[in-house]
Amino acid sequence: MRCLLTLFILLTAVQAHPMTREPVVLLHGLARTSRSMADLEKALSNEGYPVLNIDYPSRKFQIPELARIVRAEIASKTADAEKVHFVTHSMGGIILRPPLY
Repeated sequence: MRCLLTLFILLTAVQAHPMTREPVVLLHGLARTSRSMADLEKALSNEGYPVLNIDYPSRKFQIPELARIVRAEIASKTADAEKVHFVTHSMGGIILRPPLY
């Protein structure tokens, strides 16, 4: 249910600005893959958003290392973007947060 509500909110926002070139980064949760965000990726792409659906090894490394891996990929693929949007689930949101140290 929460996922459907999130998708509805995103699609409503997308309809308000369908010609945007602002990329959307999708980050899955623990023990998942980018396939868990595939439906959302397709919906956003169909609305004209460039989508970066990142697959990262959530169970292979600790959070600080995952954050470095994911941030490097995001930076390399969105360097020319004025604004980047994020949709995360669970661990995806944790690794996106700034370090607390």
